[in-house]
Amino acid sequence: MDPNGPPLLLSRVCRRWRRVAYSTSLLWTSLHISLPDQPQESGGALEHEQEEVTNAAMLPYTRKAASHQMALKAWLSRTGTFPLSISLHCPMFPLPADGASTCYQPYLSLLLPHLKHLHALEVTLRTFEISSFFAKVTAEEVPMLEAVRISFEDIQFPRHIHPQAWHGSGILQGRNLRSVHLTQFPFTISPFISQWPHLTSLEILSSRPYAHPGGVTIIAAYELLSQCSHLMHCSFEILDMSFFATPFRSIVLPSLQSLSILDRAPNLYVLWDALSAPALTDIRYHTEINFSHRNRPPLLQHISCSRSQLRRLAVDLTTLNLDFVKECFRMTPDLTHFVLESYPTPWTSPLNIVKQILPPPNYLKTIFELLVPNDIDGNCFWRNLSNIRISYTADLTERDLLRFIEGRLRRSALTDDMAILKNIQIDLPYVLSGDIQAKLLCYRDSEKVDGLNLVLNCPQAPNYAGHFERCPP
Repeated sequence: MDPNGPPLLLSRVCRRWRRVAYSTSLLWTSLHISLPDQPQESGGALEHEQEEVTNAAMLPYTRKAASHQMALKAWLSRTGTFPLSISLHCPMFPLPADGASTCYQPYLSLLLPHLKHLHALEVTLRTFEISSFFAKVTAEEVPMLEAVRISFEDIQFPRHIHPQAWHGSGILQGRNLRSVHLTQFPFTISPFISQWPHLTSLEILSSRPYAHPGGVTIIAAYELLSQCSHLMHCSFEILDMSFFATPFRSIVLPSLQSLSILDRAPNLYVLWDALSAPALTDIRYHTEINFSHRNRPPLLQHISCSRSQLRRLAVDLTTLNLDFVKECFRMTPDLTHFVLESYPTPWTSPLNIVKQILPPPNYLKTIFELLVPNDIDGNCFWRNLSNIRISYTADLTERDLLRFIEGRLRRSALTDDMAILKNIQIDLPYVLSGDIQAKLLCYRDSEKVDGLNLVLNCPQAPNYAGHFERCPP
């Protein structure tokens, strides 16, 4: 609840506007609740001293929480019967997190009467108390719920923080549910698959260590795609160590437009061999597996699902050999948006041990040369490219980037057979030299390049100004 944001700001204009704001329920139907931090226990004190210290620390928290709860109650009382969107943020390190605490129970009690109007829910679960509350919500209590985004963020002891009630949680089985986004879900998703035939958006992701997989297996992904025939957006982390795969029956997803995959499965190709998505225009793909000439990467199978209609692509091209890169370029002649990014892997699995084969020197530079029009006839790949983001530069130098941008802009100015670069964003790990930065900014400010949006994110140049005294001998 931002006191300087709408509708609270509107209610402070004058008495008349306050009356209008308080009586207009539609203004209060979106609410973000940031739960206050609980007081930390002080170590080293004796038992009787610890109780006094805890009581003294709890007093400011209790007062702050009581004031916060009164404001929350007043806000919710103004929502009327309109569909309600709520996001709930838990503190980063709530104490205790094992179920002994009931500090947040007053907040949950305030939410309970309004669940029947809940339309969208976004929540980060870091305590047993809050996780248990939402796990026990029945489908009948949330008849209007359409969108759920839940992050289960306890990495070390997920089974302790999140109760078994999540196996049959009604909040994931509402009859009007259309969008489900789960991160680090610690249980199997099988019980919910039959309840999701009308989903249009589905994300199941994880950033758990390998010992606590939170993605889906190939078979589970197949079951999900088979049941959710109305999907328009899908994002999976597929983690499956099985090296033997049985072909699946074909799946047709006529409405699927965007697909995001983190590939941690050696045999993922069997799933994409069975998939047909004629409306697919947007793909984001990352993998931890090294592909040889004999092992065609699933990315190319994803692209073939789109029947050359792909418009947007996000991938780390250095994970493909040059032949596969060229095949990718040829299969996507109408691409308009491209993101070059590397997927950060914070932990090591048996799969990415296999993957760590460094590309040859200047490999990314070689790839980008294929996108620069040649000086003779202007031939190059991706002639319709108008939006590009480079967030992973590898061995690309600033002059390589300048050559790419200048070559595309010059060619598009001479002929109509190449799209004009409209949006360029480059995230650099180094400081651009003055002459290169001046040339790039000159293109941005030039009247000849109409509407160019150029964003350069790079470290600030170090400032060595100051007073330096002579070091002692």
